[in-house]
Amino acid sequence: MRDSTEPPAVSAAARRHLMIRVREALGTGPAGGPARLPEAAEEAFVCAIMRHRIAALLYPAIEEGRIAGELPVDVPGLCRQAYFTILRRNLVTLEHGEALLTVAREAGLELQPRGPWAWLQGDTRLFADPGVRPADGLRFAVAPCDRPEFVDLARRLGFAAAPGPDGGDPAVLWKTIGRLRLPIEVDVGPSPSSVSAALFDAVSGLERVRYARWLGLIDVH
Repeated sequence: MRDSTEPPAVSAAARRHLMIRVREALGTGPAGGPARLPEAAEEAFVCAIMRHRIAALLYPAIEEGRIAGELPVDVPGLCRQAYFTILRRNLVTLEHGEALLTVAREAGLELQPRGPWAWLQGDTRLFADPGVRPADGLRFAVAPCDRPEFVDLARRLGFAAAPGPDGGDPAVLWKTIGRLRLPIEVDVGPSPSSVSAALFDAVSGLERVRYARWLGLIDVH
């Protein structure tokens, strides 16, 4: 939503320039349009990058020279900081997620990764670069009968657990690693093996489409 104090022409120029740069970053074909952002729209352009949380997405494209137009002087540094902040958090998340999967497998538990971190790990990952998309913590699907054992396993790996609202199984698991608080969300339902690989692939495909459509919404903000 545009700031009411921002002239419509400035907002439109910044929005148009942002979509040009995003299309260049994603490699979705010729971007077209002006290569240089009007000076009056530079502040609005930077604000839009922050509002839409796409600074990290732009960074690899800036480094590889895929963004052709000039950018405001603050933008490369802003994108670099966002990228490496997300990269550090995601690498920690992936490391601990893989450790949980390994220990669970050795204990005979069935776990299936869910959510954004699942799309960053494994051979079928949707996002090859772990620095462009926040993983937002760990999430697993686990059979109801295996949940207590999974909680004990997570505790042995240093995750803390707060009692649930009824005093039963914990509602939240987390681990503090340096300045990072890493949460675990557990989906309790049918055995993960009852969810076919084809269905999981379909869900992953929908996430790819949803992400692309979300980027497209920048056009109408």
